[in-house]
Amino acid sequence: MVNHICEPISSNQFASCSSARVGQGGGGAPLTSDTSPTAVNRTLPTRLPNSAYRSREYLTEKEVDRLIEAARKRGRNGARDAAAILLAYRHGLRATELCTLRWAQIDLSHGRLHVNRAKGGIESVHALHGPELRALRP
Repeated sequence: MVNHICEPISSNQFASCSSARVGQGGGGAPLTSDTSPTAVNRTLPTRLPNSAYRSREYLTEKEVDRLIEAARKRGRNGARDAAAILLAYRHGLRATELCTLRWAQIDLSHGRLHVNRAKGGIESVHALHGPELRALRP
């Protein structure tokens, strides 16, 4: 652990600082002009944009179909998981919106999905089509 010992010039400024190691015999060397807080480059390393790491930010329809098939074959809740992936993809649902869906929000007879948007979004009604209705019907 390092303690910084500074001598104040005025109420908000410090003239010189030195560091001392606590619990290890003390005696850290004072900061020089090369390592003083104003001489050290304190900018954070910049992160490259996502486009530099991958060419696109979304899944293709073929990739989503493969994901749905894999979910359907896996575990005892495969049909539920596949339906959740399909709804999230088709309606652009966030994970929170998907997890908070209730059966009362789904109107199978009229093919409607009532979505309560997260992050201050406006509630909306989405139309449910063939594959989604088949996935949701018991």
